[in-house]
Amino acid sequence: MNLDFEDANISVTSSEILTKITEYDIFKEYCHNFIDFDVKFCSELRNDKLPSCSVTNKYGNVVYKDFGNGDSYNCWTYVMKKFGCSYYEALNIISNDFNIKYIKSTIAP
Repeated sequence: MNLDFEDANISVTSSEILTKITEYDIFKEYCHNFIDFDVKFCSELRNDKLPSCSVTNKYGNVVYKDFGNGDSYNCWTYVMKKFGCSYYEALNIISNDFNIKYIKSTIAP
């Protein structure tokens, strides 16, 4: 399924999203192999046979770190990478999936 939020007529901010859910919630929703902070798992973003990724919470910064290739993402950039979308599209995807602000969209096959 391909959802296109590029032309969505809605304005949502990361601050608004974080009043309803946490960065942990976002990683749990979109990073399916993520179990808990500092527990290593295999990447869904590349072919990964050994658990080489983890999500950490250091000093209030929740970060996805891939030790296999050196990539690092916060919750917003992780969603951007996973869906190949812009920052604002990622905010709209998250907002829609967590029913923060509902976007009516048509999905073309």
